[in-house]
Amino acid sequence: MESTPNSNLKMMIYSSLFTALTIVGAYISIPTGIVPVVLSTFFIYLGGLLLGKKWAIISTGLYLLLGLLGLPVFSGGNGGFHHIYGPTGGYLIGYVLAAFVIGIISENRNKIYIDFIALIAGSFIIHLLGILWLKFQFPSGWEKTFVIYWVFIIGDSIKIIVAVSLAKIIRPLIFPTSKKTEN
Repeated sequence: MESTPNSNLKMMIYSSLFTALTIVGAYISIPTGIVPVVLSTFFIYLGGLLLGKKWAIISTGLYLLLGLLGLPVFSGGNGGFHHIYGPTGGYLIGYVLAAFVIGIISENRNKIYIDFIALIAGSFIIHLLGILWLKFQFPSGWEKTFVIYWVFIIGDSIKIIVAVSLAKIIRPLIFPTSKKTEN
């Protein structure tokens, strides 16, 4: 997509929308112990596929910034800088890196298998950083740490399938003349 004032405004609006959706997703959670399964990751995934690396990282970075400033945007309506040091800190940092990587892999490509690869890579990044941070904070056995991980794999598998399906439908609607709609 070429960079014009209108296209930049359009992308700012989409980026802001995904920030808002990520916030809403944080309120939709399943408690699983110290780290809940949240719908936020779904919007990180979908945003990465639709916005591309630049706007996906802006959207996700804004979400993180709002939460760190104390606004109640994290799971359970929480916010504050201390969350970066809490059990979810690795996951929160992983969101930003995952959005960027998903955007890089899927940008200007409308291939389902590329979208799946992008989202699997993004999911891996989020969970790798999250698990390593949990392991650092709560030095328990690796077995227990990986048991926690499998709960997230099931939820993420569903989120990935739905995000890829929606991206296939939404891309032509929001990018009618760009390379993102080519097959």
